[in-house]
Amino acid sequence: MAILRRCCCCFPLRGGTVTLGVMGFTGTITVIIYLILSLIYVDEIATFVMEKIIDFPRAFGTRHVPKEDQDKMKEELHEILVHVYRIYVFVLAIPGEILGGILAGLLVWGAVKKRRNFLLPWLIYAIMVMVVTVVCIITCVVILPVSYGITFLIIGVLELLVMIYFWLVVFSFFQQLRENDQMNINSPAEMKRLTSHV
Repeated sequence: MAILRRCCCCFPLRGGTVTLGVMGFTGTITVIIYLILSLIYVDEIATFVMEKIIDFPRAFGTRHVPKEDQDKMKEELHEILVHVYRIYVFVLAIPGEILGGILAGLLVWGAVKKRRNFLLPWLIYAIMVMVVTVVCIITCVVILPVSYGITFLIIGVLELLVMIYFWLVVFSFFQQLRENDQMNINSPAEMKRLTSHV
């Protein structure tokens, strides 16, 4: 039995699923463009993170280290941040977004053609994204200073709630299609013929 009957209280589940797939596909294109542009400004991003977010002397216990050594350590950290960000973009972010775009396309195709098996990869991928989101929220709350941690917690929990709701919409449509398939299998041949003409 489907958990939800409608998407956003007024739209049919099929329309909501198609909309989510289209939003996912266009979001993928937008994020890939953003990631490519962020590679151009990766040095500025690393500098901002070091100046605004990381309290360098307190975080690394270098308050009593001479200024020249602190500057050298900051340069090394800057290079590490730039390198790690580039690896993240090319190894995780862009391939993950491309996979998400393909699965969003499958979601739209499955919803339009009423083929429930095309919805399943997106449902599995969305669960994995939600798990990674929870891990990121916990990591940010633990590592970042309190003001940033609370901000990440609030935004992360809101994002997670929206993701869960969207997953429930697609899962409900998946269940609806499964119930329809089971009714078609269990109905007599005469009923199938009659309903196909309607």
